[in-house]
Amino acid sequence: MEWSDEHDVLLCREILTTEPFKAKRRTPQRGQLWQSVADHLNCIPEPKFNKVSKRAVRERFTLLAEKFKKKMKAEEKASGIDTEMSELDVLLEEIVEKEEEFDKDQSEHKAKEDQSKAEAYDMRLKAMESLKESKKRRSEEDEKQLPKKKRGSEALDYLREKMDGDKYLREKEFEIKVKEQERDEQRQKLAEDQHKDMMAMMNRQQQEMQQMQMRFFEQQQQQNNLLLALFQKALTK
Repeated sequence: MEWSDEHDVLLCREILTTEPFKAKRRTPQRGQLWQSVADHLNCIPEPKFNKVSKRAVRERFTLLAEKFKKKMKAEEKASGIDTEMSELDVLLEEIVEKEEEFDKDQSEHKAKEDQSKAEAYDMRLKAMESLKESKKRRSEEDEKQLPKKKRGSEALDYLREKMDGDKYLREKEFEIKVKEQERDEQRQKLAEDQHKDMMAMMNRQQQEMQQMQMRFFEQQQQQNNLLLALFQKALTK
């Protein structure tokens, strides 16, 4: 379809209402939000959007956002020039800022996850190193002792040492698993809360769309009744 300035303004208004950028990139949740944008636009009688798809509205917004960013960079370089912003520019500026803010939050969240994984890996290494040093230290202590130990006693000491080392390693691994499980539960709860918020928002938007359609049909009915009354009045003259 051919996009006019009026189409672009309505598109950006709907994006600000739906906020598809609040879902992660390349996820079904973000795709559903873009589909919601397309569905709402297709219900507008004037100007007509000719059954646009979620891909069409996403690509159109990407194009508008890129043009807007280039325009802003050019204005920053041209110091002393104050240009007037249109309604479309104001909408794009707000959308771009919100999208960048969300991407920043996601990057910080990923950095925290990477840090947690690195800490867990370091903990495993330290546990292995501690076990290795403990075995080495005990081995050196055994060598310093007088060679009066019996073979059975040496085997028993070895088994006891191995059991102690295995127990220490299992305890460390259990601590790591507990921490990882807590982090997984927190991430799961956050994802569930975001999904609930998204579904609630989509339900509200669906209700708003239905109400808008009902008002539109009521207005059409009123206009038809008015035209019919005028027509009947003209016939009676």
